[in-house]
Amino acid sequence: MEKHHSPQLREMGIVVLMVLCLSTTMPTSISEQQEGGGAEELVSSQPRKWQDRVIEVKGGPESVIWIVQLSDLHFSVHHPERALDFKKIVGPVLKMINPSLVLITGDLTDGKSKDLLTMKQNEDEWIEYQNVMEDVARRSGLDKSIFYDLRGNHDNFGVPFIGDSFDFFSNYSINGQFGRKGNVNSVTLETGDRKHVFVGLDSTMATGLRGPTNLFGHPTDQLLTQIDSQLSQWDSQKGKSITKISFGHFPLSFSAFSESQKSLRDVFLKHSVSAYLCGHLHTRFGKNLKRHHQSNDNFLSSHKFFQLNIHQEPSENTKNCLFRAPPPKEFWEWEMGDWRKSRAMRIVAVDRGHVSYLDIDFKSGTKKTIVLPTFPLDSRFMLTSSLHQMYGCQHMVPFSF
Repeated sequence: MEKHHSPQLREMGIVVLMVLCLSTTMPTSISEQQEGGGAEELVSSQPRKWQDRVIEVKGGPESVIWIVQLSDLHFSVHHPERALDFKKIVGPVLKMINPSLVLITGDLTDGKSKDLLTMKQNEDEWIEYQNVMEDVARRSGLDKSIFYDLRGNHDNFGVPFIGDSFDFFSNYSINGQFGRKGNVNSVTLETGDRKHVFVGLDSTMATGLRGPTNLFGHPTDQLLTQIDSQLSQWDSQKGKSITKISFGHFPLSFSAFSESQKSLRDVFLKHSVSAYLCGHLHTRFGKNLKRHHQSNDNFLSSHKFFQLNIHQEPSENTKNCLFRAPPPKEFWEWEMGDWRKSRAMRIVAVDRGHVSYLDIDFKSGTKKTIVLPTFPLDSRFMLTSSLHQMYGCQHMVPFSF
């Protein structure tokens, strides 16, 4: 992989990521030593608490960090090609990208019989998942602890409660192996001038009903409080800007309200997270899997569930051009396609607080070159209303906040 950061591009606020000649017949002899540009965990004399983990990002340019997301793997004893392709492709690709985090947002295993009528946990699928992830970590040369996987609804089929003998996620997942067994886990990536907080959440049902009754996420008030706490963890500290990103399995349109009628959306708006990354729907409702959320949503209620207009621009009467006016509460929701059929992978970049991404479809063939501009952001599904407001009020748009 080559990361090209010429002085001319850097002055323009642009970084281009190029992944060269990805092939399903990649070499298997790969050094396990991580190359420059990865991340190192800050050493502490205190006992390790995964919820408070901080990773110092090394390499350059120091203003940009790279993250990879995968979702809905659905490893199945009836479809071995899913795991075989994952093992063959993902490890070498991760070695080239060399991300600081790898997020796997649910449905790690399929849990279905060949005729699709029986839904229950299959330990053989979980053993395969564990073995494949060991191989992927080895081939990529990445520290396995930077992989964060989440429980999806398929990973919860027929599990009476967490810790039950059928709760294979707790035993075979990467989070389980590292003791990250809570419903909320966070990690902070730190560069010279910025903290990047990533908060992962598990909103699957406490009792693992079989499908289709567990199609929705069910966040509790306790879960929302924990998410709020983790997103707030650096707010009282001065000196560094903070970028906040959350990731989970269920899209917000497939997430219920809590007992007190609060929602994940409320928490994300409170913190104006840059993005919520998720999966779950496998492009079944189309490939337009992006939605911009604002605290002043006054448009038709149907828009709250279906992405008819990707970006809702602020109306004239809500535009505030006063100098240093508080930014609007907002965030982007970016669902991604699945590995199961689409062989999809997402590369996310954060360039001085500007979050961008690119989805790659390995099923449609390999690409000689993949380009991810990190600034300016794509106005269709990455730009925020605060930047729109700066343009509208004729303020200079900064390269960093």
